Amino acid sequence: LGDAKRDRIQRVHRQLSIEAARSVEFQAWPQVRAALSAAMPLLHHKATAAVAALLAEPKSAHAAESIVLGALAVIVKREDQHGNPLQQPEVQLEQPLRPSECYPDATHRHRVIHAVASRSSEEAAALLLQQTGCRC
Repeated sequence: LGDAKRDRIQRVHRQLSIEAARSVEFQAWPQVRAALSAAMPLLHHKATAAVAALLAEPKSAHAAESIVLGALAVIVKREDQHGNPLQQPEVQLEQPLRPSECYPDATHRHRVIHAVASRSSEEAAALLLQQTGCRC
């Protein structure tokens, strides 16, 4: 495998671990575990091995990984890629993959960002409330 593909696989593995840790934090691990188990027959054999390893870990291991992985970490972005100030700060999840790669639609992404921000950063939660008026 090339370096880019190896890096991509590592980022996907890390994202899966983050999602498992988040699901434990939000008391959704049993549902996530069931959904992953149901999806196993549809996965590539190498992906199946990675998911099986994730499912084999005890819930307490995912909970412990939450802090290490930064599963509840958000970033308040105040500048664009050129260093210019943004009109409105953006709250983003701190994770290896873009949210659009992980969550099926904008509503799901919105809910995850709000849930994580409300648990991890008063500033981020207040910004989201101010910008959207939403209390997800």
